[in-house]
Amino acid sequence: MNIGILGGTFSPIHNAHVNMAVEAYKELNLDKVIIMPLKTPPHKYNIIAANHRFNMAKLATKDYPYIEVSDYELTREGTTYTADTLSMLKRENPDNTYTFIVGADSFMYMEKWYHPEILFANAVVGVFKRNGISDEELYNKKTFFENSYNARIKLLKTDCINISSSEIRDHIKNRMNRNNNSTDDILSLVPSNVLEYIYNNALY
Repeated sequence: MNIGILGGTFSPIHNAHVNMAVEAYKELNLDKVIIMPLKTPPHKYNIIAANHRFNMAKLATKDYPYIEVSDYELTREGTTYTADTLSMLKRENPDNTYTFIVGADSFMYMEKWYHPEILFANAVVGVFKRNGISDEELYNKKTFFENSYNARIKLLKTDCINISSSEIRDHIKNRMNRNNNSTDDILSLVPSNVLEYIYNNALY
């Protein structure tokens, strides 16, 4: 099987994440996409409990039969790294091809990740374009990784939607501060069932 892996803290998952999974599935001809919430990294703040992030990811993708949400990283002991996760997945399922899905902003610095040579050895990398990063910069970085790590990289035609989880958290906090019941400004950013879950569980 050709399986896409989309990792992230997903605090909360939003429409851009879902769009990346859908577009990667279509453009890369994947059999399925696995959304894989990460453990809380030490350098990030406002990251809620793993069970909430997992539940929101399930809600956001419930209408997409080819998208699966996995707790593979959440249930592992100790510090988790993408390179180790991909290596373990490949060892457990040697016949599968894994495609690790990233935005161009993350792709540009992957040589600084933990053991990039292991990551590139165990997965194709599918890269979404992003505002502020030119096609020339992407192609140059792609060539660098191919020459340095024998990497297999696919540049997608689709741009990332410009949404951030921090933007959504700010919207929610501002709404609460204004005692404003309108959700119109947030529904363009996050699935409605995820927003309902956030309010029902008093997150953020």
